[in-house]
Amino acid sequence: ILSSFYRNNFKDKFLFINKNWKWLYRVNFKKKIYPLALFVNGKMVGHSGHMPFEFLINKKKYISSWFIDFKIDSKFQNQGYGTYLVKEWKKKIQIGFAFCNNKSLRVFKKNKWSHDKNFFMFSLFINPFNYFKLGKFLPDKVKYILNNFFSIFFKIIKKFKKQKIIFKNKNYKNFKLINKKKNLNYFKWRILNSPNFKNYKIVSLEDKKYFFLLRVNKKRNIKYLEILLFSEDIDSNYFRNFVLNLHSWSFKKNYCFLKILLKKEVVKKINILTSIKKKINFV
Repeated sequence: ILSSFYRNNFKDKFLFINKNWKWLYRVNFKKKIYPLALFVNGKMVGHSGHMPFEFLINKKKYISSWFIDFKIDSKFQNQGYGTYLVKEWKKKIQIGFAFCNNKSLRVFKKNKWSHDKNFFMFSLFINPFNYFKLGKFLPDKVKYILNNFFSIFFKIIKKFKKQKIIFKNKNYKNFKLINKKKNLNYFKWRILNSPNFKNYKIVSLEDKKYFFLLRVNKKRNIKYLEILLFSEDIDSNYFRNFVLNLHSWSFKKNYCFLKILLKKEVVKKINILTSIKKKINFV
C-alpha cells in the first residue's frame, strides 16, 4: 500500500523513498517516531514523513523533527484531512520544522505554525549551457565554447582571492569543524549511513579557516553541487570568497550550478551576478 502511494504521489523520488525509507525517516531514532499514513474507508489518502533529531537550545535538548513528504490525495484535498494529519504528526515531538509550498503553507498556518519569510534558495550558474532548458538543442561543442565564454566573463567581473579547494576525510573530527552543535549520532545517520555517502564531500579553502559539507547531485543527466552545512559564525565576505572559489573549481569539473539555502541577509551581502534567488516558505 505504501509503495503504491509513493509511486503515485512522489514520482520524482519514488525509487529513492521505496529503497531507503528506513534511513530517510530515521526509524531507528531512539524515540521511535514514525511517518504517518492516513486512511479513509480503507484507502490510503495521505502521508506525512518524520525526520527526527535532537535540537539543542541553551544546552537543553528538544525532541524535534523535519516534516517531509507531506501529501494528501488530490481527490481528498480541501476536506480537512491535511489539517488533521498535521495535528497528529506533532503529538510525539516538541519542535517541528518544514519547508513547504504555498498550498501546504495554508495547512500549517491553520495549525498555528510560525512562518519565517527570510529564506531563499540561492542558485549560481557555473556551466549554464549544460542546463537542459538552455542547452537541450545545442551540440556539445557549441555548449563547451559558450560555457567557456561565460566562465571568462564571470572571472572578469568577479574578482576574488584565489585559493585551492581542499578535500578532507569524512570523519567525525572534520564534521565537528563544520558545526559543533551536530552530535555523533546525527553524523552517523546523515553521512556515514547515508545511501548517498559517496556523494558527500567535506571541503575547505587552503587556509582551513572554515569547513563545509557539500553534496554532489545528478538529475536528468545534469550535475550540480549543494552546500549543505557550514559554520553559523562565518563572515559573509569569507563565505562569498569560498563560493567564488568553489565556482571556479566546479567549472573545471563540469558542474552545471551550485545551490545553497540562505537567509535573506546573507543573500544580500554576497550578491553574486548570474545567480537566481527563489523565496522558500520555512515554518
